Amino acid sequence: MLLLATVLAIRLSSLGAYPLMDTTESRYADVARQMAESGDWLTPRIDDGRPFWGKPPLSIWATAASFRWIGFQEWAARLPHVVFSGVTVVLTFVLARRFGDARLAWKSILVLSSTSLFYLMSGAVMTDASLAASTTAALAGFALAMHAAGRREQIVWGYVFFAGIGMAMLAKGPVGVVLCVFPVVAWAVLQRKLAACFTILPWKSGAVLALAIALPWYLAAEQATPGFLWYFIVGEHIQRFLVSGWEGDLYGKAHDEVPGTIWMFAAAATLPWSFLAPWLAPALGRSWRTSSTDDRSLVTFLSCWAVAPLLLFTPARNILPTYVAPALPALAILCALSLD
Repeated sequence: MLLLATVLAIRLSSLGAYPLMDTTESRYADVARQMAESGDWLTPRIDDGRPFWGKPPLSIWATAASFRWIGFQEWAARLPHVVFSGVTVVLTFVLARRFGDARLAWKSILVLSSTSLFYLMSGAVMTDASLAASTTAALAGFALAMHAAGRREQIVWGYVFFAGIGMAMLAKGPVGVVLCVFPVVAWAVLQRKLAACFTILPWKSGAVLALAIALPWYLAAEQATPGFLWYFIVGEHIQRFLVSGWEGDLYGKAHDEVPGTIWMFAAAATLPWSFLAPWLAPALGRSWRTSSTDDRSLVTFLSCWAVAPLLLFTPARNILPTYVAPALPALAILCALSLD
């Protein structure tokens, strides 16, 4: 708890100690500033007031609201991303505590809070903290629903799963849905529990909930600025993924990395804990072989959750280190299990 308090104190006390650091922070902070000043909460705008179609508005809304309440300062721009990261930490604690003791839960959030990428993105103006909070809500909700004690608990956590998917759509777009569904399907196939997934989760009403959260903004944004859906869905998701050095980017320069670079990014994103991987991985394997059926199921799900973003972006060339972010909560719990 002392280590956690130290990490949190350094993070909070440093929010306003340095200016906006690069083009990413300055871009998203300025988009939020224009939203706060104009009062137009529907269409994010960039530079000379032209529509910003690059990302959905969840993190921009949060930063703009912070500007309205606090003022135009660096720490006000970064504060919402600390809050999103705090949500991720709480959900990680709840999930780890459900399947272990308090020691495991505290150890899990200590590992998570002290990983390099999580610490950096929790104090930076970008979209990744909101995406990580959304995917963590969805995947933790799924795990807790599948291992719930009663039907009422199953339904509650099932709705958390679908709400997380809806929020992921507002945080990053359709890729957020893929990051939520991919590990679920992989786990269900490996555990032979596809049928259980369909009977336990409230699919019809849950899908309505997810669409009710995300769809109204997408439709309103397309009506306000026609062409948004084509650029965002086809350009930002399909062409950016398939075309190396994609030249259709309206707001920056596409990246062109070697396929598989995401694994190197993952090693850097999980420092300093990735140094212990050669010792932690065998320990986790021994624990899996000797644990109960429920515990093995959890470790399998956490493993699917952790590797899903890495497998998804392995063939992609246009990637960034922050694409590892949705995997961090699962990696933190697996690390804590290995340490135990």
